[in-house]
Amino acid sequence: MVKLPILLGLICFASINKTTFSNRPSSQDLNMPAVSVSDTEPQVKCNGMVYDDQKQESTYVGNVFVKTEKFEASNAAKAVYNHATKKITVYGCKEFSFTEKLIMKPGKKLAHTIEYVLGDDKAILF
Repeated sequence: MVKLPILLGLICFASINKTTFSNRPSSQDLNMPAVSVSDTEPQVKCNGMVYDDQKQESTYVGNVFVKTEKFEASNAAKAVYNHATKKITVYGCKEFSFTEKLIMKPGKKLAHTIEYVLGDDKAILF
């Protein structure tokens, strides 16, 4: 008789443990829709990062690599990404590629700065 309540208790604990204490829920468990690459944040690799909560901006510094669906920049000194406007500004960029229209702003000297808004069909080179 004592074994039946213990056995039921173990079964209940095992089922609760599986659903409650799972360390990596799948997207099906959370009922999340699949997200395409164009809807996501840019992929970034860098030496350091600071997030400003008030401005909703991430600032990446040191050998910055930024990649989106249409835009890629590498060996940059700094990049700023505004999460609200989806605008990426890359400073001191040594290498980049862009699959759409590139606009060069007239100025005294090329500053190697690029502005791009996620999803746009153009990027601006300063």
